[in-house]
Amino acid sequence: MKGKSVIVDLGYHHAEEIDDYRRLMHLYASSSGQHQYIAESVNLYVIRHLNQEKQTNINGVNYWFLKGKKSPLWLPFRLHHRIQSHKPDIILLHGFAHPIQLILLKIQTRACIVLQYHGGGFPQGIKAFLHRLIKGLVKNYVFVAEEQAEEFKRRKMISKNSTIHCIGEGSSHKVKIEKQKARNELRMDANDRICLWVGRLNPNKDPLTLLKGFEIVLEKYNKLRLFMIFNTNELLEDVKQLIKRSPALSQHVVLVGNLAHESLDNYYSAADYFVLGSHEEGSGYALCEALACGCIPVVTDIPSFRSMTNGASFGALWKVGDAASFAECLNLAIEMNLENESQKAIEFFYKELSFQAIAQKQLNMFKSILG
Repeated sequence: MKGKSVIVDLGYHHAEEIDDYRRLMHLYASSSGQHQYIAESVNLYVIRHLNQEKQTNINGVNYWFLKGKKSPLWLPFRLHHRIQSHKPDIILLHGFAHPIQLILLKIQTRACIVLQYHGGGFPQGIKAFLHRLIKGLVKNYVFVAEEQAEEFKRRKMISKNSTIHCIGEGSSHKVKIEKQKARNELRMDANDRICLWVGRLNPNKDPLTLLKGFEIVLEKYNKLRLFMIFNTNELLEDVKQLIKRSPALSQHVVLVGNLAHESLDNYYSAADYFVLGSHEEGSGYALCEALACGCIPVVTDIPSFRSMTNGASFGALWKVGDAASFAECLNLAIEMNLENESQKAIEFFYKELSFQAIAQKQLNMFKSILG
């Protein structure tokens, strides 16, 4: 790129419950930490919607916090005119939920639009129809893993000749604490092997399958414990009943419940393994945090997790919905060299998943688009 290009990072989602931009930045810190690094090389404008009007510059990033209605179909005309006044080269647009706004954005600006996927399945109904209609307007897409784009292509919402850029949605500021110190804080046994679950108790995360597999592993490893942290409890009663019926699970599984995000640091650092049973994910913020703290991943073999573990070059990937596969992979991970695998996880995080790494990948994408 010659000189400093102008990049707009745009989200239409309206955080209607938030009326202080500082709170919004705190809540979404895991998806915005790369901005300050990107702003070292480009003129970056980040636009978000909440119940406050504020324009500010933080660490070289130009933030526009705009006040608008939940479905601001009237708002884009004014917003797009304001965006075009800065003559952006590229607009990074978040999510597939706003095809009408995307059309208006393309009409009102001359910038190249890059659309980033953030999970949540596929657009349905009129939104799906509009994406099929306007797919020629977007040539570049961002996914965590290229495989995630294949179903969009099959459904004709993305052109087959589009360029797919594989970049993480966000990262983590978490840093590993010395393991024994973390365990002392949590009163965990120094000799136990600790598995950690951080995720919702819902069918997609599939805690029941994982617990059934964990019960199998306990037949061989009596010093293994599982701590489960969760912020929604759709399957909590089912989980409790499964644990209650099993003497092994009753002794070796701890339902921690919901914790403040800041309280997770000790758990991530105390754990040896991070386990999850997701059937699908846009990315995997909890996995990212776990890797930053050196947890060895034993997670499902889905595109985003495959990408985030470098194809299980450390840890292990198990078959979705298969308790025996989880048991086999956890056994495999337990037999690995704990310190070596943990270090591989940390090194991969900093090389590929950190905010600095995401920033560099985005800058490389901008450069390849602009030529």
